[in-house]
Amino acid sequence: MTKKYRQPGRRPPTAEGLQPAAPVPSASVNYAEGFWRSEDRYRSVVTAMTEGMVLQRADGTIFDCNEQAARILGLTQNQILGKSSRDPIWRAVREDGSDFPGEEHPAMIALKSGRPCRHVVMGLHLPAGGRRWINVNAEPLICASDTKPQGVVVTFTDITERKLAEEALRNSEKQYRALFANMQNGFAHCRMIFNQAGRAVDFVYLKVNPAFTRLTGLKHVVGRRVTEVVPGIRKAHPELFEIYGRVTRTGRPEKIEVKFKSLALWLQIAVYRPQPGHFAAVFENVTERKLSEEALRHTQGSLEQRVLERTAELNRINLALRESEASLLFDSQVMAKMADGVQVVRAKDLIIVQANPRFEFIFGWGPGELVGKHVSVLNAPVVQHPEKTAREIKLTLDRQGEWSGEILNRGKNGNLIWCYATATRFDHPQHGAVFISTHHDITERKRLEQEILTISDWERRRIALDLHDGLGQILVGASYLAETLKNDLVKKSSPAARRLHRLREVIQAASNQARILARGVQPVEPEPNGLTAALNKLAMQTHAMFGVRCVFRCRLAVNVGDPQTATHLFRIAQESVTNAIKHGKARRIVIRLTQNRQQITLAVTDNGLGMAAGRKHKTGMGLRIMHYRAGLIGGALAIKNNSAGGAAVICRVGLGTAGKLRKTKGKKN
Repeated sequence: MTKKYRQPGRRPPTAEGLQPAAPVPSASVNYAEGFWRSEDRYRSVVTAMTEGMVLQRADGTIFDCNEQAARILGLTQNQILGKSSRDPIWRAVREDGSDFPGEEHPAMIALKSGRPCRHVVMGLHLPAGGRRWINVNAEPLICASDTKPQGVVVTFTDITERKLAEEALRNSEKQYRALFANMQNGFAHCRMIFNQAGRAVDFVYLKVNPAFTRLTGLKHVVGRRVTEVVPGIRKAHPELFEIYGRVTRTGRPEKIEVKFKSLALWLQIAVYRPQPGHFAAVFENVTERKLSEEALRHTQGSLEQRVLERTAELNRINLALRESEASLLFDSQVMAKMADGVQVVRAKDLIIVQANPRFEFIFGWGPGELVGKHVSVLNAPVVQHPEKTAREIKLTLDRQGEWSGEILNRGKNGNLIWCYATATRFDHPQHGAVFISTHHDITERKRLEQEILTISDWERRRIALDLHDGLGQILVGASYLAETLKNDLVKKSSPAARRLHRLREVIQAASNQARILARGVQPVEPEPNGLTAALNKLAMQTHAMFGVRCVFRCRLAVNVGDPQTATHLFRIAQESVTNAIKHGKARRIVIRLTQNRQQITLAVTDNGLGMAAGRKHKTGMGLRIMHYRAGLIGGALAIKNNSAGGAAVICRVGLGTAGKLRKTKGKKN
């Protein structure tokens, strides 16, 4: 982006050649020309600048500029020369959108005050349309024999993308706050308090939404203990403290229904752990449903009593009626009353036998269209075949009786839908052993999470570019200047030459550190073989830093065209290497990257202690983030122990889905 100020051999512009709007004292002209003659020795530094730069006389007239300034301002150099800050062509505005008069521009302030005017943000209307935001610095040029500035140097950088990113982040935060404030279910984020014996004895409300106050009637609870807000609750509902404490300790989510006599309502509570030591609860008022069920049970009892008093013929009818009522009760309680989508799948052949209207709506099927179809029609063909995914979930249900987690489904028209699903094995009065699963559409939440992660990655890349192109270039220029001054002092045999040499070493070390920081913020270069190069560098750095033998193997070239997919795979490998050293005490680590016609496979194996049984699940923050990153790029992550010792982390990403899931948008509920 750096440009030359002039062609080789061209003299710097003079006052006579520019025809200023007002006469300029000869001292000003001589000073400006003298300045440019001295600047010739530093021309290599100036041409390396990424900022736009203009030079203005004491009357504010521009008499020179670089090509970077012309690019940023959307004008040619000839169009800029001769203009001043007062020229109406700029149509400048402040950050709040108000007009920015020319007399108040940084250049004019520096000329009037004789002091630098720095870090001023202004917006300019481009001739081709649109607005460009710049950060401006103005430095006055003052002769040693004069107290008034003879000119001013103005440098500025294009910060339009940063302003747009800040606006996007503000909009994203606004959407999150609107969702939190307007959701119909109550929400409470709390910190659990344990006694010395490890039992949950109290918790503190950290954050609640308006629906929580509306459902419970509890006000001003943030920062207070629950035993203070609801006296006697620990004695009245000890099961709450047991469940909240268990979720906080284990991280496994649970769902319960509790009748609060003091509040005169039934609540269905879904509990999960957002971070260690904390739990979050989502409340749904199910009082009406519970009252209806109680009334239904009362009616049933009365009906059965009357039927028993009738004749034998009525007894036969009553038997059929009870069977019908059992089926009706099953349907009404499990299906009709559920706010989420619910399906019933026959265990022996995985055929869908029932689906509630909400389930059909989420997946875009009409009433009754799913009945008789294999459950695999709902599984997305990512990484592995849908039928294999269905068999793996069935195997877990057969062994443990339940399964829950996030799963990528597909709708009738092929659209991808993220759901949080919970499946349990039951005995159905008509179909025998069945799997009942509830599905909650989280597609929009996954999209918002991806947007936040994308903004975060974009900010990392921007910081890396700023470190490399901004601070790095400045340090290179300072190092060059220090070297030049050192050579001059050495010729004069000055003792300060040694100190200046030390100064140059310090500047060079700072430049090297800036490059290291830039690589750390953006570890994968945005090119097809960037992932291969980054993984190879990770192996070498691990060996050099920890003394662990770490090698990278890639027999055939693996080109990942999507930068975010490459970055997520690198971060998974980086976290796996860290876990192998920190937790597994490994002395040998192998990073492998392979590709076939269907998928890309990243594998990190070690010879350490292996994964403890409790850590194979997504309980640790690092493991959860690895699973989450794999899901964002349409991949699957597996963590297992090797038979010969050590652990293996394997991530597979389908070639047809890498980088595509980030663009997926599901239906709005």
